Amino acid sequence: MPAPAHMFAPTYAAQPWWDADSFAVGRFLAEHRDALLRELQPYATGPTAAWRADSGVPYELVEAGAWRQLSLYEESTGWDEAVCAALHATCGHLRRLQASPAGQREMGLKIKLFELGAHAALRPHFGVTNRRIFLHMAVNLPTRGSSYLRVGAEARAFEAAGQRFLFDDSFEHEVWNEGGEPRHVLGIELIHPGAHDSLGAP
Repeated sequence: MPAPAHMFAPTYAAQPWWDADSFAVGRFLAEHRDALLRELQPYATGPTAAWRADSGVPYELVEAGAWRQLSLYEESTGWDEAVCAALHATCGHLRRLQASPAGQREMGLKIKLFELGAHAALRPHFGVTNRRIFLHMAVNLPTRGSSYLRVGAEARAFEAAGQRFLFDDSFEHEVWNEGGEPRHVLGIELIHPGAHDSLGAP
């Protein structure tokens, strides 16, 4: 990964896929799946979602179709209160998780919703650091046609709402949607467990 040296931790375990159930945040999403989906699914497809084009990448990431995102939380700006007014239950659950000891240990700098449009694809790319991993939970999937995430050499299909993928985005990865409807995922940045190992945390 051609990242600046200060962004790369050579002692951290390097693997493209992680087990979501081995993290408290992953188990939390499974436990609260129904409540989260009940609110997120209609919001993501409705007219009031605060989508914006992804202008934060330094190169053309979209290979085909449309790609949008919206932030529920970013460390630099905090919780988006306008979004949270529409996603009261979701933000409430996630705020309580963030304030818990497990959340403080595991949760990183951002929580977002991502939309990959019908027949859309993002070019292969990689993150700027290996100090984080990303947890994605499927929110809405196309009714016909599959949506995929490839990390490293392995591609996995999103098969059902509530499905969780946990991956290291410092590995080359790409996504594509073969369906005729958008694919939505909730994305939560997690702190790589190597950060705690390096500090001698239990």
